[in-house]
Amino acid sequence: MTRPPAGRTAGDAAANGSGKITREVVLAAALEIIDADGADGLSMRRLARVLDRDPMVRADWPSS
Repeated sequence: MTRPPAGRTAGDAAANGSGKITREVVLAAALEIIDADGADGLSMRRLARVLDRDPMVRADWPSS
């Protein structure tokens, strides 16, 4: 998994113009939160806020 380029945050990467976010962006944002505040600081609501998303919207992920 890659992290966002230096000087950018995962939240910046979420605004990629298409409105879609990738699994890598979500994981990078989660890792940033964990690095800053530990695993107890990670929540779906906080992750959604960092990604500028509504935490109550459910995404239908394509099956593998």
